Amino acid sequence: MLKPQVLRFGIQSFDRLIGKVKPESDEEPVYGIDISDPDDSDQAQQNGQPKGLPITSSICLAGPDGTGKSILSLHLASRYLTDCLLDCIKRTQPARCPNPRVLYISTDLTYKMALKGWRDFGLDKQLVRRDPLLELKKGRKAPPEKQLVINLEPYTPSAPGRSTKSIVDYLENYAPASGANLKAEVCFVDLASSTAGDDWGFVHRLLSALDEPDQMDPRHLVILDAVEGFETLVGDLNAFGEKSSRRSRIAQVMRLAAAKCHLLLVVEEGHQQRFPEEFVTDVVIRLRNVNTGRYVRRTIEVEKARGQSHRRGQHPYIIRHGEGSTTGSQTNADDPNVFLYGSNEQKHQGYVHVFPSLDFNSREIMIDRYNPPPISYKNRYAAFGLPYLDNMLDGKGDKAERSSDRESDTRGLNCGSATALIGDSLTQKSQLGKAFLSRAFYALVEDLRRET
Repeated sequence: MLKPQVLRFGIQSFDRLIGKVKPESDEEPVYGIDISDPDDSDQAQQNGQPKGLPITSSICLAGPDGTGKSILSLHLASRYLTDCLLDCIKRTQPARCPNPRVLYISTDLTYKMALKGWRDFGLDKQLVRRDPLLELKKGRKAPPEKQLVINLEPYTPSAPGRSTKSIVDYLENYAPASGANLKAEVCFVDLASSTAGDDWGFVHRLLSALDEPDQMDPRHLVILDAVEGFETLVGDLNAFGEKSSRRSRIAQVMRLAAAKCHLLLVVEEGHQQRFPEEFVTDVVIRLRNVNTGRYVRRTIEVEKARGQSHRRGQHPYIIRHGEGSTTGSQTNADDPNVFLYGSNEQKHQGYVHVFPSLDFNSREIMIDRYNPPPISYKNRYAAFGLPYLDNMLDGKGDKAERSSDRESDTRGLNCGSATALIGDSLTQKSQLGKAFLSRAFYALVEDLRRET
């Protein structure tokens, strides 16, 4: 059974910030947290290291209220279970599907609210979800012949052992249903509505009850949303009346999860401070609300990613409902109308998109070996989009138009050159500069018009 090589959120614009994982074959690289085997060579076995050494990863997702921590966590649960079943989906003959358990344990998000977000963002049909801002650039992929349906099902710790909604029944009897449309489940434990008594003790017992997967099978995934909820509901005393610190409880969770499951810890952050989870986890992702004038902008930053390089710095991101917006009769290119694929009732699909910083884009251009920058800028021009001004500049043709390569214009300033725009005050220098920058989005607007 093939194990996934990456642990990703299924948001490509965000996964690219974490890092790139090179596949074993000539396929395109994938992005996310590297969970591939560190060394399965013959030399490693001679040194006493087992072949196919399983690796697990831990993530700390920290941020204040309203930054979308739960939405990102639901994305991770849906994408990981999909990646685990991809090999089973591709097979034409029936085969044993892996059955990793994906548990979402919540202390502040109720099941009904989680189910609403699950369906609004199309997480139940991960393979046909749309990423509209990337589709405008790369085009839309054809859906696979074999579909996968992932359900978010509620399980309670207090249900009888033989009940179908008992957490014990999920751990012992869960297996994805096979067929033309594979069905899988994410176990949602709603501790916000019902408690297990000692919730920390419940988590410890749950991790202990998880079976350790075979060497070549994927690991389980456990999401704790949020750590502060356990502290608020339980307090500083454990079930035996002894004082137990937050650091010791997290350390016990980390030890119980080792070699069994990947772990995501969601942390509510009120102020800039350090938490014990940040020191022991492999990946630290921080969400922020940044005041920019009269607007509060959301930013995301990957502060740490052990074992792989990541893109540093804060990057703005948006969470959209997919209903689109317009300026007059014109559709806004950064907020298109998005519908779920195959939805007869034309249901909108929400999405998350990260806008990378200029430093990130510059770095990607420098290290991209598959699409290197052009060596020569000869006969390549950048226009202002103002006909009479562009006709005064270099190039060919009666007016500035997009070239056949769609990367430059037929008239304008020479690409690769530096130009100074000098003039007295009130001569509209800033307006000309803005026109020059807006011309870079001309091709995107044309693609949007063809799409609509």
